[in-house]
Amino acid sequence: MGHLQPDEPIIVSCVVGPGHDGRAEVVAELLYPNGGRSWLSIGEEALSRAVDAAGVTSLDGLTGQPWTVLVAGLDMPGLNMPGQPISTT
Repeated sequence: MGHLQPDEPIIVSCVVGPGHDGRAEVVAELLYPNGGRSWLSIGEEALSRAVDAAGVTSLDGLTGQPWTVLVAGLDMPGLNMPGQPISTT
């Protein structure tokens, strides 16, 4: 399980939903410490990497994980996380 920081959102649910390209995606609901909620769509390739990074075997295993495990699934060159300098290469 990922290391949970007290000030970061957690995953409260994951459901399969339709993607813009006709392929299934997973929609993760995030809960913020202040009670706010948001939703994030994740493609199957990124989801596979996120599940591996979280050390779980199913979507249900992502519940309670920090949202950053989803970012692990987006391990793509040129992707910048908040607080990181923008790549110019």
